[in-house]
Amino acid sequence: GYLARAEGWAARALSPAAGAKTFLAAAAVTEQPLLGARLQYEALRSGAAPSALALELEQRAACCDARLTAAYAGHAHALAGRDGAALLAVAEQFAASGAAAYAMEAAADAARLFVAEGRMDSARRAAARARELHAPGQGTDLPQIDGLDAAATELTPREAQIAALAARGRTNQQIADELGL
Repeated sequence: GYLARAEGWAARALSPAAGAKTFLAAAAVTEQPLLGARLQYEALRSGAAPSALALELEQRAACCDARLTAAYAGHAHALAGRDGAALLAVAEQFAASGAAAYAMEAAADAARLFVAEGRMDSARRAAARARELHAPGQGTDLPQIDGLDAAATELTPREAQIAALAARGRTNQQIADELGL
């Protein structure tokens, strides 16, 4: 498995298409459901068409009780269906499994989708979740989301004030009364 992944990532260094092709070729010859699913997921991450992989990943998930395998399939299905809410749900599945980098990527995919749909509030929330999931120094960069600058993902001073009051257990009415809203 390690060798197949290394060969796939070496091919991806040449081009994403070469990486996807190498990952898919390795997945086709393995009989191990978890390894095959991981290789197919790496192909997805390298740019393979989600619609082509969604059903195959779902079939592998049915043969394997690993939570990550189901999350791989969920990510492919959500991308294929252009479903931002499902991408955020998959991000949480990955996070619960300890796969923070995959979780970050799923949340960033959701943000990109929301931007494309013109749903900027949802895009900002998804981008903020991706930023929360990013682990600096762990080999990943914080993904850039075209159409959404870094400043847009930060809370405004008023939003931060409201969030702080909510974190202290204030109700909506108490917050409104205190802030004169």
